Amino acid sequence: MTPTSYLKILTEKEKHEIVQKLNKRFGIKEIPGVITMHGKERLFLFQGDLNEKEIKELEQNVPIERAGIYFAKLIGNEVKLSIDGVQVLKDQITKNILEINEKQAQQWMMGRELLFDDIFEKKVRKLVKRRIKLIKLI
Repeated sequence: MTPTSYLKILTEKEKHEIVQKLNKRFGIKEIPGVITMHGKERLFLFQGDLNEKEIKELEQNVPIERAGIYFAKLIGNEVKLSIDGVQVLKDQITKNILEINEKQAQQWMMGRELLFDDIFEKKVRKLVKRRIKLIKLI
């Protein structure tokens, strides 16, 4: 099977839907370039000067894995950015930013999992307390 047999170049409408999802979650307003889909979920971003036909020809005739970078994955109705996707779009990301300290950054860079149970638990407790207060007021 050639790479183009499962390559899909997203239409402007499909690209707009991806941008809307990324805007809602991360504040991203635009994606510069052409988005291609490989398989059912992997999204690649190509920012070169090739048109759709040339991208397909490139992937079919040149021994490369993909034109562009793997920048996101479709999971159900959500779009999950890859690390490369975050790097490309980092200047646009304004929502859902988690700040970590130097020690946590070092742990993450060594491939360790970061646990935030205490942070999330405190937020959940505050939210539950607020809802209980609201219920009492009603």
